[in-house]
Amino acid sequence: MKFNEAVIDDPKWKRGYGEFYDLLLGYTGTDINMCELGIGGGGSHERWSQLVTGNIVGVDIKDSSVYVASVPDNRFITYWETEAFTPEMVKTIKGHDVRFVIDDSKHNTLRWKQFHEHYVGHFPILIKEEIGRNIANGTECIEQNQIIQAIDNGWTIYSFTDDPLDKMSDKSETFSRRASVIGVYTSAINDFWIDPLEHRRVTKDNIDNMIDGSIIKK
Repeated sequence: MKFNEAVIDDPKWKRGYGEFYDLLLGYTGTDINMCELGIGGGGSHERWSQLVTGNIVGVDIKDSSVYVASVPDNRFITYWETEAFTPEMVKTIKGHDVRFVIDDSKHNTLRWKQFHEHYVGHFPILIKEEIGRNIANGTECIEQNQIIQAIDNGWTIYSFTDDPLDKMSDKSETFSRRASVIGVYTSAINDFWIDPLEHRRVTKDNIDNMIDGSIIKK
């Protein structure tokens, strides 16, 4: 199954991330355990339950009161009211033998640094969604200096800010991809699986063009 074929209406496909995650699962296979930081209502975790056959580990600092997704209990391992950025929690997640960790928790400018500090070196593939995201005048955007710092720290950045969807599937308002940028950190020597996204790769030289119209220059 392709990422966008899963019958879930969540922000991941609206942001265009299916192109990336199809490549990721083509590389890792689907018979894996995975982890996503930030559960919320559970929409993306429900999508993962249709895409992988292993366990789905979820961690959220908040309680489960907003959770509405339907995921088989025997495959969904949840840690509610739990801080994800501690050595103890990293050790716990490692114990679940996950193939990759996605950080889709609180999106602020410096969040990727916490993710980097605690998770790099412990997992083969790390993914930070909306890396460098900020809010300016009520509109989401990306801070240029944070993208550059992430690149300097070994992250590979991919932009999906082009071709915004005209409408959300179940609502009338438009959905913007202004902050649809993914950061990837991998311990692999050869990241051949991600080569098809080279046209989306953000570098220091092309950052103005790749994230045009949604970047804060600081």
